[in-house]
Amino acid sequence: PIPSHFSPLSTMSKPGYDLLHHIKLSDFAAAQKQHTVVSVGPADTVEGALKKMAEFHVLSVPVLDKSGAVTGVVDGMDILAFALSVKTGSSLAARALALKPVSEIVDASGRDPMVTLNTHNPVSMAAQIMAGGVHRTPVVDDSDKCQFWFSQSDVVAFINSHLTGNLLALASQTLGQLQLGSQGTLTVGQSAPVLAAMETLQSNGISAVAIVHENGTLAGNFSSADLKGLYAEENPDLSRSVKDYLDTYHPESFNCITARTETTLKDLMKDIVESKVHRVWVLDSDNKPTGVVSLRDIIDCILVTVV
Repeated sequence: PIPSHFSPLSTMSKPGYDLLHHIKLSDFAAAQKQHTVVSVGPADTVEGALKKMAEFHVLSVPVLDKSGAVTGVVDGMDILAFALSVKTGSSLAARALALKPVSEIVDASGRDPMVTLNTHNPVSMAAQIMAGGVHRTPVVDDSDKCQFWFSQSDVVAFINSHLTGNLLALASQTLGQLQLGSQGTLTVGQSAPVLAAMETLQSNGISAVAIVHENGTLAGNFSSADLKGLYAEENPDLSRSVKDYLDTYHPESFNCITARTETTLKDLMKDIVESKVHRVWVLDSDNKPTGVVSLRDIIDCILVTVV
């Protein structure tokens, strides 16, 4: 429940920040502890981490030592960075994934460092960190014992369930009005090799790229979540086309959630929460991708927009 001293009807406020600043992370403890935390040990292999991420449909896993202390986090972008550092497309890639200890690739991408928060911290602090690019953070108690994990998805789901007053007014604006998804987006053709898609992600520091038909219309997306195909073969063939690779290993990537510039932020958040996706592609009248709205974009907008 929102404390009685919080007024969502205050004038010229940052309603998103106001809401999150008056809620502590400890308020999420009971619900979050019901979720099983999928983890790996420092000596587990990169291949093992990738398999767990695919099996449990998570984008990152914490690395826990024998005492249960968190020593780091490994995500799909770290695995991508490592895969591209070896001779991809050869048997060496498969052997490297099977032999490399996961502890050696923690934050290999340099994009998602581990930041620890305390249960006493306000949710606004977590949101500010996540607006800066951190996807998921461990929340510890006063003895530094991890109590649960908190993610960008948790922040957006909470906001989506508390749309009242000025916050509802903010969320009722369109993506065009809020300038969300207007920055343009990179694309890769369906016939391009998987290696090209992987290199596009790494070289541009992004976690997903739009996959398009020959006429430029959206066909799907390729993201770090699609890397599970790397362990499915003894000798991963990264010269195969993106379409063939996704058809074989992750056909769900062709079922994208999309929006238009006239879509409201409220409707977009509803689609994201219900579909459990991490991004929505913005299309023009010809169904060509013109931008993307991520969880990070939503959190940043909610935190800084004045109503």
